[in-house]
Amino acid sequence: MKRSVRIVVCTIVLLVFLALAFAQETGPEEAPAEQLSYDYADYNNYQNPDFYRDPDSDPAQWDWTQVNWAVFDFERADVYDVPEFYANLPVERYSDLDYRLVPDFELYIPDHSLIDGNKFVRDFGCVGCSLSAAVIYDERPNLRYTAEGHISHLTSGDNIFVGDFDLGASFFVYPEGITVVYPQNIQEINPPSRGTFTISSIDQMMHLLGGRPFEGRLTFLNGQAYVRRGDRVTFDVLEVDAPSDFPEGMMGVAVYFDGETHPERDYVSISESVIIIESNIARMEYIVKNGLGLGLDQMIQFETRSSSHIVIEDRSEQELIPLVTVAVSTGELQMFNGDLEFSFSSGGTNMNRISYYEGNPAQIALRVTDRFGENLLGRRQISEILVFDGNNNFVVLDESYDPQATQCYHCTSTLIGTLRYAQTLARLRESNPDIVLTDYLNNPMVSSNIVSFFENLPPAIRENIDEIVLVWGRDLAGFCGNRAAACTVNSFGRNTIYLPVEFSQETFEHEAAHALTYALEEGTEQEVLEIIYSLIETYGSLENTPVEQLPSPPFSIEETFASRWAALNTELYAEQNDNELVIIGHARWQGDLDDEPRFGFFSAYGATEIREDIAEAVKTIRSDPTLVAELINPESNYYHSRMDRSLSNPFPLSGSLPDFPIEGIMTPEIAQEWAQTYRTKLDLALEYGFITEEDYQRVTRGEEQ
Repeated sequence: MKRSVRIVVCTIVLLVFLALAFAQETGPEEAPAEQLSYDYADYNNYQNPDFYRDPDSDPAQWDWTQVNWAVFDFERADVYDVPEFYANLPVERYSDLDYRLVPDFELYIPDHSLIDGNKFVRDFGCVGCSLSAAVIYDERPNLRYTAEGHISHLTSGDNIFVGDFDLGASFFVYPEGITVVYPQNIQEINPPSRGTFTISSIDQMMHLLGGRPFEGRLTFLNGQAYVRRGDRVTFDVLEVDAPSDFPEGMMGVAVYFDGETHPERDYVSISESVIIIESNIARMEYIVKNGLGLGLDQMIQFETRSSSHIVIEDRSEQELIPLVTVAVSTGELQMFNGDLEFSFSSGGTNMNRISYYEGNPAQIALRVTDRFGENLLGRRQISEILVFDGNNNFVVLDESYDPQATQCYHCTSTLIGTLRYAQTLARLRESNPDIVLTDYLNNPMVSSNIVSFFENLPPAIRENIDEIVLVWGRDLAGFCGNRAAACTVNSFGRNTIYLPVEFSQETFEHEAAHALTYALEEGTEQEVLEIIYSLIETYGSLENTPVEQLPSPPFSIEETFASRWAALNTELYAEQNDNELVIIGHARWQGDLDDEPRFGFFSAYGATEIREDIAEAVKTIRSDPTLVAELINPESNYYHSRMDRSLSNPFPLSGSLPDFPIEGIMTPEIAQEWAQTYRTKLDLALEYGFITEEDYQRVTRGEEQ
């Protein structure tokens, strides 16, 4: 019975629950939640911050003139697609924008000067960064911004992606471009691989990741480093100064950190063991210091003018001083090492000492070539180098010398002290065993040039030079007289050439020709003495000698060199016409102040007297064979271009000289007469050894064609 009751009760309870459940399923539907409806004309709505946050508040329907910008939600993304947002935005509220949400800067913010650069760079991920635009003459730099976080400087072409930069970067915008400055606590940076900008590091060395420490203003173009025109950058081992007049359209000097050659016209390439400098513009300045085997504070300075290639090699692992190789193509290259100033060009090498210099002189070996690798330090057939001891001394050496004995750190001072003079004299005596060198200059470059020029002389001239004296310019007048650029003195049969610190190969060859002239004059006297001795031996005495057998006074022989040369135009020499010459600077023809070859003379100076005529002829034949080839050919352009022109006065300018009797104009007959005179002098120069067969052929080669 109890069991049945329990079953009934349970059944009733179950039915009640089922009824309730069914009632819920089939009961009336709930009413939807009530939607807010805004009155977009109601002023009060615009004072409520929730109005701007509520997604049901439609910005497209807002009355933007009523917006309260003090409570506005600038993080709401959909407002950045509404043009009225920007049209009504107060200028001072551009600093509140989230610039990442602006879909199109050109469309919505046509005036980019309104953009807050500080906020822009931080919005695009440059943490702790800032941007400042300098205002020059009330004009702000012309910047353009994009939705990719890109800033362009329209005047200079500089541009940056701000999110690429390390935290804390400061961007300074000037009329000439964009400069990036990092906090001083950042010691190493990794410049972005895109964009164009300049990183400035003043008063501290900043290390480039994968590069070198630097101080100054280093520009980057898509990751490639440059020293921009007008900037100066100091790396740990090299200082580069790019002039402000760097050619338009060129970024500047490219900088690489691999020690390899590159195709740019102007670049430096730095590695741990080598520096390469390629310069092809009007003026560049480079200073190599410290590192690469140089001692403490040792430095070398280069100033390039036009095309030069410089390589500095560290050889410290071989215990050798650094090797500097300079290749000069066009223009001039200057090098300063301590108080030594060098000028290198395709025409040769000059050296001076200066009174002031920075740093310590460098201990280096120097090789100088032209762009084809040919040696410029004198003799081209033997490669030469300069070795510097780090104490403002150097010596010129054949490169065949063992580097371990001549270019090691501890041997240069001893080497220079013992070899400089001895080596120069030894090389001179290879061509003339008895020659004497007196060197008051102690200038290895002058000594090297002497050797080079001397070896290039014809043998007959070399054999008759007894001494070469190198003197300071202020002392030259004591040996040569006033205004002389150099001189050759014959004393008791010895021929001595006096030369100043600055002289050319042409000057040397002119003076050297005097030595052979003096020797031939002495030879004439000897010939006369030999004739007299022969007559005495034949006839017992001069009194018994027939008159017709005696040499005529003043003991000259008609067929000697001097008489044959003088016979060509003796009546024209100024000294033969009682004219006192006062030659100022350099002799010139009196009529038109020119110096060109005329009347059979190779220059106006050659018309002063026979010895100068011979020396000028030798100098011109050897230095300008093309001109001489025209002078000996009466049909050449030299004469055709002067036909029917006045011959002018043949005498050199010397104050007030009387007119020379020869006047008139150039005619074919006169051209023939002049050409024959020049031809005879050329032949005599060869016959008596003033020139070599090779010199002669260089003049006459065209006649065979």
